[in-house]
Amino acid sequence: MELIELQNIASKEKIDILNYKMNKTKARIINYYNSYIFMDYSKIGSYTEEKCLLAEELGH
Repeated sequence: MELIELQNIASKEKIDILNYKMNKTKARIINYYNSYIFMDYSKIGSYTEEKCLLAEELGH
């Protein structure tokens, strides 16, 4: 599955994907009124890693 497809799933599920600097992790999903996936793009080293992290967070 391509990154754009994962982003489309997030959009359909009304999950916002935000760039957010984190100390101990690269990605996290938080459900608080709405759902948000926080991605620390400064720690993500490749396209494949970004896809894997996004897929993992969407799986929650």
